[in-house]
Amino acid sequence: MKKQIAIILAVLLGLSGITVIADNLINGTMEFNTEKIELSLEEAISLANTESLAGKTAEWNLESAEAAYKSNSNSADALDGAIAYYGALGKIDSSLGTNADSKMLDIMAEYAKDQKDKNYTSEIQAMKMEVTSLYFKTIQAGEMKEINAENLAVKKKLYEDTQKKFELGMVAKQEMLTAEYNYLNAQTSYESSVNAEKTAKMGLNMYLGYDVMQDLVLTDTLIQSDFVEVDLAVGIESALQNRNEIGGAKFALDIQQINMDKIRVRYPSSAPEYMKQKVAYETAKYNFDNSAKSVEMDVRNKYMDLIQKQHAVEAGQKSVEAAEEALRLSELTYDAGMIIMTDLQNVQAMALQAKLGLSSAILDYNLALDTYKAATNVGTTTIPIQ
Repeated sequence: MKKQIAIILAVLLGLSGITVIADNLINGTMEFNTEKIELSLEEAISLANTESLAGKTAEWNLESAEAAYKSNSNSADALDGAIAYYGALGKIDSSLGTNADSKMLDIMAEYAKDQKDKNYTSEIQAMKMEVTSLYFKTIQAGEMKEINAENLAVKKKLYEDTQKKFELGMVAKQEMLTAEYNYLNAQTSYESSVNAEKTAKMGLNMYLGYDVMQDLVLTDTLIQSDFVEVDLAVGIESALQNRNEIGGAKFALDIQQINMDKIRVRYPSSAPEYMKQKVAYETAKYNFDNSAKSVEMDVRNKYMDLIQKQHAVEAGQKSVEAAEEALRLSELTYDAGMIIMTDLQNVQAMALQAKLGLSSAILDYNLALDTYKAATNVGTTTIPIQ
């Protein structure tokens, strides 16, 4: 009986583009669900902590690191106890190999204890930047759609007026065809922006764990704050002290150093085992020696990008000022009867486009600032913990 009801419901709902599969309703259109959810950026970040793959992965990795720390700590304690016990009985000689194994477990345990929080911080930082980007790019996609809608209305009106003039013999056919082309091109741009907004919304929905076609009402607006004064030297120094890459390279070198010490007492320098370990040690040493240089270069690159994005904001501000002045003059000219409504609407669309350009520049600057701050802290690269 339940199955028959589901089939009947499927037939009825099929008329509205909704399909029933296994008792679930599937939206068979490209229209978002009618029930809207208001969402601030803070709420989106909080939701991503628990619902996004990035947030869940950060938690899983933290739990895994906790387990690695406890496992290595317990193993080191057990091995130390065995060494002390059998050494006191005179049954073993506390050789470098046995002591090295204990030391390695101690290092691995301490590294897991320290690195687990750093990895978690780096993953959360990356997640917050991703949510911020998705959130505001979805808003901007909606703004672009509105701009293209206004531009389409202007081009449509211009085409209709030109067509009437052509029919009256007031303009050449070429002018009418050009107006038609501009109208069709504007229509294509509008349809593309509609699809872009839907794609952005679906991407944000999926990241946050909502249904793909959930209609979100994003309540935050992108507000420009004062530019942040950045001291590059301080940033580099902080990065050299905190970045995961340097800590990971040091850990790898410490492990290879212990392995090298073990090999030295067991094999001659001509043995293949010795040569293989020597290569591993020298590689780890090279990576550690160069990790600081790589981090410094990364911070410098992100600093240059931040400054460039700041200049882009400043240029965007001037563009908006110029567009608003052009709009002011156009409104005066229109009021005086010297231009037609279509001309004024074109200038209005250009002013809106300039504002959207500034909004994009501000978002790029904010993300660049977040990226720079992360680069001068632990970064956004996680280091595996065994």
